[in-house]
Amino acid sequence: MDTSDRLIFVTEPLLTPDFAQYRMVAPLAERLRNNFSVTLASPSVGPEARRELESIGAEVVSAGVHFPILRSRHDEVPSYILSWGRDTLMGWNGSNLERALAGVRGLRVNVSMTSAIHSDIWYLKGRPLGTALPEIIPSLGGGLKVVAKLVQHPLAMMDEHHFARVSRRSKRVYTNSRYNALWFLDHGLEVHGVLPEFYYPSTFSPTTARPSRDFILAYLGKETDVAALRLLAGLGFPIRAFGAKSAGWVRAAFADLPKERFEILDWVSHDDLNRLYTNALFTAFPFTEEPFGLVPVESMACGTPVLTYRKQGPGETVLDGRTGWLVDSPSQFVVKAHEVCERGVPAAMRENCLRRAQEYHVDCAAERWRSIVRARLDGAPDPAFLGDILRGAPTSSGTGPSPSHDPAPSRRSTGSA
Repeated sequence: MDTSDRLIFVTEPLLTPDFAQYRMVAPLAERLRNNFSVTLASPSVGPEARRELESIGAEVVSAGVHFPILRSRHDEVPSYILSWGRDTLMGWNGSNLERALAGVRGLRVNVSMTSAIHSDIWYLKGRPLGTALPEIIPSLGGGLKVVAKLVQHPLAMMDEHHFARVSRRSKRVYTNSRYNALWFLDHGLEVHGVLPEFYYPSTFSPTTARPSRDFILAYLGKETDVAALRLLAGLGFPIRAFGAKSAGWVRAAFADLPKERFEILDWVSHDDLNRLYTNALFTAFPFTEEPFGLVPVESMACGTPVLTYRKQGPGETVLDGRTGWLVDSPSQFVVKAHEVCERGVPAAMRENCLRRAQEYHVDCAAERWRSIVRARLDGAPDPAFLGDILRGAPTSSGTGPSPSHDPAPSRRSTGSA
């Protein structure tokens, strides 16, 4: 295999294997290394992340920048913000990485939003933080809300300049959802196609044939719609909320709720999360800003439907009435939740969830990436699927017959994940 078959992923700082971006690039690298020589290039790579990447056959290139882990090994927000500042204000990430990759030839895929580097493909997974803040601000606590309001306009201006710079240095631009693509097109950025994300670990699946269905599962993060989740807590049905990456942004809004009604679990292991998804009556995912949303597809992979909004990324992955329910406001959210708690979940809906989730399995994603990379290396046109979603083509057919209903579980039970 010569250097013409080398694939170079340019990433955010990979300080630990628990960072979300690591969990995206590592499984892809592992699956694509049989077809291409794979290199991971980052402003900084922690020793554990380096060992694991090298163990799957990937070459690792680090620019040697120091990014302290400020809160936990699971939280990449501090290093992301520092990385954003280095490149947006000074252009340092791009120049550091260009030097580190000098003499390393291959197809460059930039999956970072904080490094303006010359690349063949730029894969965009979200909107700039500055432009997303107006949607996030209402759910923030008092101090954070004040700070966010002060910085949102300067951040948006800097982000616009930074994203335009990265775009000029990229030959092709793909996004993770149709919503994301249309947003960037509306803001003058050229987008060539849509490539959905995948859930990982790929072992998300039902853990039991007799799930308890006696609680609602929810996610806490900076994108959580606090108003809708508090209304949901008013139903009295037990809620368990997980999330470690940015739960601190909004968790104070739920501090007054009794634990038996709203239990905050913080970080949970993959096995525990798998059990939580499986045993939940449904997963509640109200959000303010979510270009894709991994929680809904993880939940569906465990056979559990999702209640979320009819917009942005989750509005594309969740099929209304088949793998969950799509609503348009917090008031509709709680009305639908009450209905589901009273009536239970259609039995066929759980099978629909499992089938739908397969479209976001890492093996499917790797096959799509394999087709894209081969087309780029051979100078061929992009695979048709990249444009199908962008043009609004349907991504799934109807599933299942008219469903019967499982009985709603007892409100008195607290269950166990």
